[in-house]
Amino acid sequence: FFCLIGKNVLYKNDERGRKCIEQDFSLVSSTWIWTLEYVQFKKRKSMKNKACIIILLLLSSINENTFAKGIEESADRNILNLILKNYLKVYESYQGLKSKQNVCMKVINPDTDKIVKTEEIEMIRDDFFYKKPVVTIKRYIVNGEIKDPKDCKIMKKAPLYQVFDKNWLDNYEVENLGLCEYEGEKFYKIRVDPKKKTSRHFKGTLYFSSDSLKLKYKIGTLGRCRFPLKYLKIWHKLQTIDDVPVTKLNNTEMRIFVPIIYPDRIIKSKVTVSGIKLIKK
Repeated sequence: FFCLIGKNVLYKNDERGRKCIEQDFSLVSSTWIWTLEYVQFKKRKSMKNKACIIILLLLSSINENTFAKGIEESADRNILNLILKNYLKVYESYQGLKSKQNVCMKVINPDTDKIVKTEEIEMIRDDFFYKKPVVTIKRYIVNGEIKDPKDCKIMKKAPLYQVFDKNWLDNYEVENLGLCEYEGEKFYKIRVDPKKKTSRHFKGTLYFSSDSLKLKYKIGTLGRCRFPLKYLKIWHKLQTIDDVPVTKLNNTEMRIFVPIIYPDRIIKSKVTVSGIKLIKK
């Protein structure tokens, strides 16, 4: 470029020289323009490459998160499938269990929080997975006074729909909430929601041992509390007999009110279960 300036000074009066200088200037100008365009092209290409790299990194991150989430969901589903498999074996081999149950009941006036009645019941029960129980009352005490066992009225309702059986997907939405600690032990915490709100559906939380996948605690209520039941709270502690989880201790609290017929009352009961024998099919 500086050489061209020098030539322009030397040949400013020479027509032929000026034409050569004009041609050189044209060549340099076009070369300079091409160089600038090339540099811009490179910059754009570099920016595109950077953008592509950023997009690929984002996609990689998304895919990695999705993959990790997929693994986690698969592991959660696998735990549920193992629990289901264990229960299907139980229902294939047994139809229920026979046990001795001791019930201690307190009837409380919610207005005064005072106990207005106590009951103690000793009974033999045949509880079945899919049909109503058979109950024999052996001893009945009201407010410390022994009564005729025939005077004891026990509701013999059909059992709740089982959470883990061949119809579980029709009856419940079940979710593995992962590992947790409860009562000093590690469990898989399983949330259970009924697909239909009825008094035969369970709603609540199940705690399965992290080692054996056996049910240890059952806490919740009914899918729907029917009249005259205002609410019901369930707390079960279970043990395993012949690889089958069975209730060992059952605490319940309910509130009942029937205008004119039965006053508003809270009923708390504690059921201790012993002498459990599985009923084979």
